[in-house]
Order: sequence, then structure tokens, then C-alpha cells
Amino acid sequence: MRLSDFLRVAVATCVATIGALLWSQFGIAHGADLKVPAYKAPAVAELYDYFNGGYIGGYAGVGWDRGAGTASDPFGSTDFNTAPFGFTGGLYGGVGTHFGGNFYLGIEGDGGIITADGTVNTPGFVGSTLNNKTRWLASLRGRFGFILAPNLMAYGTAGWGWAGSEFTVTGTDGSQFSTNPTLNGAVAGAGLEYALGHNWGLRVQYLHYFLGDLHASTIGQVCSGNACTGPILLGANVTHSIGTATAGLAYKF
Repeated sequence: MRLSDFLRVAVATCVATIGALLWSQFGIAHGADLKVPAYKAPAVAELYDYFNGGYIGGYAGVGWDRGAGTASDPFGSTDFNTAPFGFTGGLYGGVGTHFGGNFYLGIEGDGGIITADGTVNTPGFVGSTLNNKTRWLASLRGRFGFILAPNLMAYGTAGWGWAGSEFTVTGTDGSQFSTNPTLNGAVAGAGLEYALGHNWGLRVQYLHYFLGDLHASTIGQVCSGNACTGPILLGANVTHSIGTATAGLAYKF
């Protein structure tokens, strides 16, 4: 081999060897320094099942009563309408579950105060005033709903209700007759419930209490000036038909 050829081979070998050493020292190390972006899974919406289980809450709103009826004495009768209206508020609680996809079935009880109060002056009857009050309400009802969205349900409700009533007649002679019966009857209504999160929910609801009639009678006098007639039989028949519109906040167990 000629000297020139030998030198070319030697130089090429040296260059290849040096290149390999440089790549092994720097190329691999540089590759190790390259940062590969980490894979981040997309955020998953948090799921919760508000319309399943027990709950307890409080409500507030307004209530009203038809408070209409007929008062009578031996000389005739007169119709009246006291139209009580006032605040209502209390507690409620129940349990329920959904089935068949979006359907809901549950049971609920509630109870609270109501300040519905109405008075008719000089009704043209034996009394100078007629007053009708409702002091408390309670009910036990079933609830049947349809879940419109994961956090929104429309529902109907029906069951049996009770009410503490008071009816007072103040006579023309200043005397008073009062009765305080506990009435009961069917109750029905509807509402919307909205889940704020895992454990809290809001609702709006309408209930109607079909409590029937109050029948009351007593012995009294009819007075005009200083002249009084009696004793005579006095009677009244009052129809109680109570409605409530409320908003509520509940905690789910």
C-alpha cells in the first residue's frame, strides 16, 4: 500500500472513532435532556345523585284561606267571606329514590305555623264581627317526580293534611263565641326542586288543603241598642280551603 493511501485510511478511521465517541458522550446525554410533554387526561365532570336518599329542610312563604261561609239565626242567614291571609313557615323531611331512568318516588312530611287571619265587620247577622284564623298546618304526602336534568326535578304531591283553626263571633251585645277545631282533609300540589350540589337543594312548591267545612253553633242573644232578644240558637258553617306558596332549602343525607 502506498503511503498516501495508508494516511487516508488512518485519517478516516480516526475521524469515525472520534465522531462515535462524541455522539456517545453528548448526543445521548442531550437526548436524555429532552422533555417529553406528559399526557394529561381531560377533566371529568363530577357526578352526584341528589335525588336519592333522605333529606330535611325548612320552608317559608305565604298562605291563604277561602274562609267563606254562612251564619244563621232564627231570623235569617247571611253569607260572609273572611279571606284570611298570612305568613307560613316550618320544617319538612322525607326520603325518596329514582327508578326507571328519570322517574322519582318518595314520601314526605311537613309541619309549621301559619298566621292566616281574616275578619268581616258588621256582616248583617247576630254578630258585629266574624273572625277566622288558621294557626298551624301539617301534612303527610307521597311525591312522584320526573328528573328533567341531573340537578332539576319537577314533581307532583298528594296525601292528607291537618290544620288548627279558630272561628270567633263577637255579638252585638259584646259577648263572644269561639271554637278551635282541628280540621283534616286531602292535600295536593306540585313543585320544582333544584340541586345546588351533593347535599343542598332549593325548591318552590304550591300545596292546597281541602279541609272541608267547620260547623259551629251556640246559644246567644241578638241585641239592638238596649233591647236584646234571646236566648236563641246561633250557627255558622265555614268552608276551609287553604293554599300555600313556599320556597324551601333542604340538606340531603
